[in-house]
Amino acid sequence: MESEFRPKIRWPIEVNQHQHEGKPILVFRCPLGYSKKPLVLNGVVAPILSVFDGSKTIAEIAEQFRSAGASFEIIAELAKVLDENLFLESPRFEQESKKVRKQFAALERREPALAGLGYSSISTSLIEELGKILQKGQSLAYPLQGGMLGLVSPHIDFRRGSSGYGEAYAGLKNEVHTLYLVFGTAHQYSPLLFHLTKKHFATPLGELTTDIAFVKDLAERYGIERAFEDELLHKQEHSIELQTPFLQLLKPDAKYVPILVGGFYDYVQKNTSPEKDEKYERFVESICEVIQHRVTLGERIGIIAGVDMAHIGQFFGDKEPLTPDTMKRIEERDRQYLESIVLQDKEMMFSHIAEDRDARRICGFPTMYTVIDIYNRLNLQYQAEVFGYHQAVDYESDCAVTFAAAGLYEKLPLV
Repeated sequence: MESEFRPKIRWPIEVNQHQHEGKPILVFRCPLGYSKKPLVLNGVVAPILSVFDGSKTIAEIAEQFRSAGASFEIIAELAKVLDENLFLESPRFEQESKKVRKQFAALERREPALAGLGYSSISTSLIEELGKILQKGQSLAYPLQGGMLGLVSPHIDFRRGSSGYGEAYAGLKNEVHTLYLVFGTAHQYSPLLFHLTKKHFATPLGELTTDIAFVKDLAERYGIERAFEDELLHKQEHSIELQTPFLQLLKPDAKYVPILVGGFYDYVQKNTSPEKDEKYERFVESICEVIQHRVTLGERIGIIAGVDMAHIGQFFGDKEPLTPDTMKRIEERDRQYLESIVLQDKEMMFSHIAEDRDARRICGFPTMYTVIDIYNRLNLQYQAEVFGYHQAVDYESDCAVTFAAAGLYEKLPLV
């Protein structure tokens, strides 16, 4: 590395500190998949990395940490390792990122990112795993009248979220849909709001067939460039992937439309309705137009929302540690949020989130707001059945995630 090079750790990057044999280590991961494997560094370099912000040259950083024993050669080697692993903003990363985006865009199918990690990659083992999860919902009384319009499922890992997944999907096998719109949270930042893909989704049980004609129609109405510009977000995103094994097991003959929804941060901070933003308004208008057209052709369409709720605790940046009393208060607030889903009231939902500027970090809020808006514009009134509310709490790591399972059913007229 040249002495005048100004190392800057790129974004987004996940950096977590762990202990290994009693010593601190730093683990770098790329949530978008540009860097194919994690990078592990000695934790003693953390103070040095804190100034890898593009403001100082390698020589200046070496001088700053000279008293700690850091030479120019050490700083240069550290920058070289980060750059070779694509964790720095640099010509190397710029070239490689373009290559990765181009390669992903050319693929006809999206390979599972979590098979063998979040769930079994072996079909027989996965079927057994899913069967045990689905048993958790077998005792629920699913509505016998009124077809299912939509489903609210978690996107937390199967281990912590098994009850929610079981409650959500156990009732799906008796439903008859030819097409599912699968909405998920885009956890990685993009200036764009909605992200489409024409790729089929591979699972250890087979391949979910994406309705390419629907995606093309929607993209042409919404704007092809912005619909696919950040398609790479689909590559690693788990919010849709964690729905796919259940869908492949229960509805292998249906077609699917995968849609990632970005954050509503600016709307919440400014307390401004998403409908005032053209990129939101045009998307919802466009998808309603395509749905209406498909319904006239005889399609039966269901919506799957892969959403979690609160993310709280010091793990997520909160100052106060979690306590059982804290979790009781969170449940009270979460049930107020769920009530807005039950009442099919997106304005109530937005007000609930905006009043404390999303203090609970409800990552599924933009997705659920969009889904409710679609139903409203299609004049489809649903009856919601909340099957279960759950809290995954780890007091040791001070981390809690909450989630629920619900079915949205056709509201039948009173007789």
